[in-house]
Amino acid sequence: MRIISFLFIFISASVQATVQMPEVFEIDAVSFSIYQEPLESHPQRDEVVGKLTESLCTANYRGYQGWWELSEGFLWLIGISESPCDDLPKDIEIEELFSTEEHRIKASWYSGDIIIRIGERTFFEGSRRIEYQAVVYSFTKGKLSKREIRTVVGRSNF
Repeated sequence: MRIISFLFIFISASVQATVQMPEVFEIDAVSFSIYQEPLESHPQRDEVVGKLTESLCTANYRGYQGWWELSEGFLWLIGISESPCDDLPKDIEIEELFSTEEHRIKASWYSGDIIIRIGERTFFEGSRRIEYQAVVYSFTKGKLSKREIRTVVGRSNF
């Protein structure tokens, strides 16, 4: 019984989550990796994502990678890659997913922040707390409401 308990504790301590593949956020033709997922709050998210071929991997449980753009003061969904873990991910046309003739979709459903880290992360020994400098873009119903540089405090997953 002691051996089984030891093995359980050892295995549990060594298991770590896989870092998820980021979304892509473009500003003035420069791309940044972001870990916010604006499509996840879309009211028809399940219907939209249901049109994609199901292909999950441990680095991308969403099954897609969204491409976002800040343009004209709004957040826009400009692309989606299906099966992004594959050697050749497939780019899906926005028109197909949203039954529209538009090549991009204004993210009017999204209210929240998009965070771009600009400084090194500081890890605090003995805890999972991290801090870093970032540019934080705040959106309200897809419209940019604020842009600021601030210290972001979070928790490390590792």
